Amino acid sequence: IKRVFVENPQKLSLNEFYLLAQAYEPGSDELNSVVETAVKMYPDDEVANLNAAISEMQRGDFEQAKRHLDKAGHSAEAIYARGIYAALLNQYEEALLLLRQAEILDIDEAAFAISQIEKLI
Repeated sequence: IKRVFVENPQKLSLNEFYLLAQAYEPGSDELNSVVETAVKMYPDDEVANLNAAISEMQRGDFEQAKRHLDKAGHSAEAIYARGIYAALLNQYEEALLLLRQAEILDIDEAAFAISQIEKLI
């Protein structure tokens, strides 16, 4: 898969992109490259857009993150990511609303994020 990614990434399925992504450390340049390429190859896929948004938020590229979050669907993970995005932009009320929704949808990390935001406001 790594060889095909370098030579002909358009030949990879989404599943192959996800398998390749698992081979890299979170936040690594290699992982970011895989995530960015996956969303270019599959621009309408919600999970590819969510992964791209998360990668972009980690790098501080909030404009691109917003673009991808808008196409990330309505899964619990997407709602959580939108909550984190809002928090990173200091939009705490919106962040709390989204993170509480994510918490109801069983995203365990949401409770910690909520507590951190509540400390700030």
